[in-house]
Amino acid sequence: MEAPPERYEEMIGLALRRCPAFVRFMVAAPLEDPSFADHKRFMVAVDGDTLLGWGMRLRPHAFPDHWRATRVVVASEHQDRGVGRAILEAVTDGLEPTVSLRGAVFDDDPRSLAIARRWGFEVLQHSINSRLELPRAGADRPLPADVTVEASTTLEFEDQEAFDAMLVASQTNPEAEFFLMDRAVLLDFMAEGEEPLGVLLRVDAAPAALCWGSASEGNAHIAYTGVDPAFRGRGLGYLVKQEMHRLAYAGGARACLTSNEEHNHGIRHVNATLGYRKVSGSYWVHRPV
Repeated sequence: MEAPPERYEEMIGLALRRCPAFVRFMVAAPLEDPSFADHKRFMVAVDGDTLLGWGMRLRPHAFPDHWRATRVVVASEHQDRGVGRAILEAVTDGLEPTVSLRGAVFDDDPRSLAIARRWGFEVLQHSINSRLELPRAGADRPLPADVTVEASTTLEFEDQEAFDAMLVASQTNPEAEFFLMDRAVLLDFMAEGEEPLGVLLRVDAAPAALCWGSASEGNAHIAYTGVDPAFRGRGLGYLVKQEMHRLAYAGGARACLTSNEEHNHGIRHVNATLGYRKVSGSYWVHRPV
């Protein structure tokens, strides 16, 4: 049945119990923020008044038009009864054959990954989720004399074309195989209640490196870090994240969270040097309808 809004909080609680690595906003945003996504469907499986599980399908505005995010959560005491498959069929009913379903399975949950594979999903990539407590221990590195910092919550700059070109050039990360991000996509990562956070580094006034994310519930969530290849080899990835930490802490955040594809060795090395530690990992999975 369609999920009534009065059960949303119970649905969020079930997801957090089943997957402790979730941060609440990751589960709540699709349910509570009407502007977060379109093409939404939320379904619940119930036995009387007991919630057996729930599922969703939607297109976050940052996703390409032919992608739909999906999630299925089943209470542990009601596993192996066909509840999950029934929910998946309900949330995906009526989708066009050109649509690709996208989901994620935590890497410490081999049972769920095996089920996803039985349902026809294939692994796209392995994402490492890391956390840094703020304020960061250790001294910050000084900025070189030719490097300046510009904070932004809108990604609007006087030299917009130069910034946009830098953003495109910086996307040599493995995720760029699936879609490139522009200013609109980065802004669409924001959910209701999140405060945008952005730091641009300039070298001799030219846009050179960007760190973009948001803050909510005392955490900063870093969605993208990139350095123009023309300026690589100078430690700008480290410096731009360092400045993001300062900005986030000043705004009340006491931890930074970020996710990176396991083979993105450059940014993972930067994170490790800054003191980030892995807290979980996720397999991105997909399936054509």
